[in-house]
Amino acid sequence: MEVRRAGLTAVNFWGAGTEYAARLPGDDHPYRIETTSVLHGPWEIRVHRVEAPEGAVVREGGHAVAHAESPFALSGPDWALARTADGLSSALIALYGWDGGAEGAAVARDVQSNAYGPRSAIPYLRSRPHPGGRSIHVSLVALSQDTVHPEALRDSVRVRAGADSVVLTSLDGTTVEV
Repeated sequence: MEVRRAGLTAVNFWGAGTEYAARLPGDDHPYRIETTSVLHGPWEIRVHRVEAPEGAVVREGGHAVAHAESPFALSGPDWALARTADGLSSALIALYGWDGGAEGAAVARDVQSNAYGPRSAIPYLRSRPHPGGRSIHVSLVALSQDTVHPEALRDSVRVRAGADSVVLTSLDGTTVEV
């Protein structure tokens, strides 16, 4: 989608999608996961359409950050953030469909598993057990050297989800249907 103002053209949203057939241990049925990634300025908005059996848990990870020192980690209701000592921040914010409760967002840590540094951290979201069938999950992903405020970012995009479409609206009024 393009927006034209004063003779200038700015691309406000851009997207691409993938489809995957997930298999769970002990279950030969392929479960369809369709992901559309929509870029809006420095942020990525991910729209996941998930087919899953009852009891499955949907999990999504943000961008990994790594450093010689252990990254700072913080999480709140439906958001998680990891920040390196030199200020590179990765945040993952639930916008729709996660309903993970108090344990719905966290930061995973590891040692010697990342080419960018010996200590790494990845913010992630986790859903409650799936009711079975199809669901929609929307999240905002940020990777920035600037200060990141996950709760403020949550308010930057409105999500309206229907059976067949998801409508994303930014603060400037730009809308895209996925």
